[in-house]
Parts: sequence; C-alpha cells; structure tokens
Amino acid sequence: MNFAIGVLAPYAALTSYPETDIEFRGKKVPPPQRYSLFTLDGSALAVLGAWASYQPIKEFTIGFGVQMLTGTFASRLAFSACPPENLLCAGEDPQYDATAQLTVGPIVAPSANVGAIAIVSDQPGAEVRLGFSAQLPFWISASAKSEIRLPGAEMFRNAYVEGSEAEVKFRLPAIIRGGLETRLGEGKKTRLELSIFYEGWSIHDQISITPIGSGIQLRNVAGLADPYRVGVLAQARGFRDTFSIHGGFERAFSLGGYPMQIRGGASFERSAVPAEYLSVLTVDVDKVQTAIGASIYVGDKRTLRLDTVLAWTFGFAVDVDPRSAAITKVKAIRANDPPDDRQVKINGGRYTASAQVVGVGLSWAY
Repeated sequence: MNFAIGVLAPYAALTSYPETDIEFRGKKVPPPQRYSLFTLDGSALAVLGAWASYQPIKEFTIGFGVQMLTGTFASRLAFSACPPENLLCAGEDPQYDATAQLTVGPIVAPSANVGAIAIVSDQPGAEVRLGFSAQLPFWISASAKSEIRLPGAEMFRNAYVEGSEAEVKFRLPAIIRGGLETRLGEGKKTRLELSIFYEGWSIHDQISITPIGSGIQLRNVAGLADPYRVGVLAQARGFRDTFSIHGGFERAFSLGGYPMQIRGGASFERSAVPAEYLSVLTVDVDKVQTAIGASIYVGDKRTLRLDTVLAWTFGFAVDVDPRSAAITKVKAIRANDPPDDRQVKINGGRYTASAQVVGVGLSWAY
C-alpha cells in the first residue's frame, strides 16, 4: 500500500485589466472590459487531498482519494445601474457604472477521485500499461461579502448601500482520464505515453450571487422605491464539455556516473468556452502545449533527484462577433429591460492567450 497527502494549485490564471480610462484612437474611453472584470487580485485557492493505493497483485493497482477545494475567491468589476435601459441613460454610460468588490470565502468544497493502473503485457524489453482515473465535480456554495461603490450620476447623490452578505454558488466539472504507457528496451528505460482527458465543463453554466440575511438594499436612490432590494445576480458562463489529447516520452541513461532522465511532450486542448461566451473573466482558447524536461540523481545513494522543465502554450486567437456574443451586463437595478437577445452584449472582441513556463523541483527518497 501507498499513502500520500498533497496541496495542489488550481490550473488558472489571476488576471487584471485597466480600471481607469484608456487611450483609444486618440480619445479617453472607459475600459471596455469593465463589465466582465477589473481584477482577480486577492484570490487564493488550493486543493488539499489525501490518497491511498493498494496493489493486490503486481499487475494491478487501485487508488482512491478525498480532496477539498478551499481558500478565497475575489473579483472586482463594474455593473450598470442604469434604470431602465436607455430611458434615463445610455446603455454603457460610465456615470451609471457601479464598482463591486466581491470576496467569496472561506470556500470549503469536498470532492473525491479514483484511479487504477494495469500491466496488460510484460515481455522482455516491452511492457504495456493502461491507466484510468475519474474526478468528481466540485460543488461550491460559500458565503460572500460585497462592497459596492455607487455611480456618480445625479440620482445617486444621496444614496447609500445597506447590507453586504450574499451566497455564491457555482460548479466545477467532473474529469475522466485514460492513458497508455509502453516501457521499451533493455531495462525498460524508454517510456512512451498517450492519454485522453474528458472534462464535463457544461456543468459550469453560471455563477449565482444571492443576497442573504437582510439582503443588499439601495437607499435614497432618486426615482426608486426606498429601500430597493437587490435580487439574485447571475453571471452567465455557458461552458461546454471538452477534451484534450496528450503524448510524451522519457528516456533514462547515465552521464558521468550520474543517473539522468530526459523527457518531452505535447498536448492539444479544446477550449471549454464556446466563442459566444468567451470573456476576459476566463480567456480559454483552443491551445497546443509543448514541454521538455530533465532530471538528475545526486548524492552518495542517489536519493535526491533534481528536476527542471520548460514549457510553452500556444493559443489560437478567437474573434467574437458582437452580433453573436451572448454575455450581457450584470445589473443590480431591473426595470422594463428588453429581452436578452436585444440587450447590448459585452464580450465581443479578439481574444489571444499564450504562456511560457519555467519550473524546478526536487524529490528526496528515504
């Protein structure tokens, strides 16, 4: 049997964008992404886990683990407080922009996973292994605190906000992985691997924010009932199920008496976000990733292993036509709004993404 505990960082980027006017074609204009995101600064998430595996026979191993997503999630964005659309103000009039800081946490979302490895062929100089794992979804339901800076428009001159407590709910996907590994040559020092992942991102359809307790109320807003209760706010996500394909190799050898390994790989991952739902909150595009790495064993008993890795992510640019975009502004004030298909969409534009990774690590066996 084997046992393990671990702390893992989620595979995500914490992005920030302009919060003040920007230069565009010689003019100062409000930042165009403001209704999606200003910043995710202040977010700190981790997955804590404990796992155990059992090998009843040499050819088969099975494992099980329990995990917990924990930490805090913070975001700041603008929302429109124009009541109703295009009657008292233009749809994107910055005088009616309110800034909201939402801090969610502590997040405590349990989950679990299971996996198995089977040696299906073990011949001299050639071994074939199959692997499988499944990850349950994370269901996030956590308390949140909102801080709202009201707009500068005249109707908000004497206004203020009462209440700040809310509940935030969203879901993260189940994941299924399957892989094939071959170990070749004398001592089986060459490994070739191929794997396929399936991720059920369609479960992540929206993020809902529900005021709790006495609710969140706008007071002394000219032209509105006093108090005006803010209802449930929903941020559309519209994700889809997706897949990725991964391939890699590893070769072990000796250099100057030191055992070493070199490895490399590549993958293709389809975006979990359809083009019409792509926004700066989650810039996820189809991507190819490549990586190379090496390890060297040092010490008298070769118990210390030093690792290094270089990796590159190449994203395919996506153009979101404003006519086909699907995300509308989050609004705290609702009054005679037109249907969604007639509202201004906020996520049109060109999206690009790339990344370079440099990593080092060490492993000590005792």
